[in-house]
Amino acid sequence: MSTFEFDSEQDEPIAVLGTAMQNLGLLTLFAGMLALVAQLIGLAAVALYSGTVALLGAVSVIVNIVISWKLVSAGRTLIAIPRTDGNDLPLLMTALRRMAVINALQALGIAAGLLAVIVFTVKVLA
Repeated sequence: MSTFEFDSEQDEPIAVLGTAMQNLGLLTLFAGMLALVAQLIGLAAVALYSGTVALLGAVSVIVNIVISWKLVSAGRTLIAIPRTDGNDLPLLMTALRRMAVINALQALGIAAGLLAVIVFTVKVLA
């Protein structure tokens, strides 16, 4: 059975992307944890938010924390490609599957955030 291996020129942008994804994931994970704390404080301050808006905001924050972890995971998989021999395509496919999950979770997080804004706006205008 033959294996495919990227050459060093092909490895370089894969490693750069992996490192960037991992760093972005760590940064957004940190920001997400701070946002979660702020959201929990917001849940306690129901004078400013309806319970529904605060709950949707919390869901959005939690989804973004999960996205952050998935970014770190996909980044680590991409970083592994230049470091391994004979495992490039399986690692690349794993990273692509993880990126597809990230995309779906981002859509869910954005939808929850938008729904929270819409509900809040309707309550303010009512």
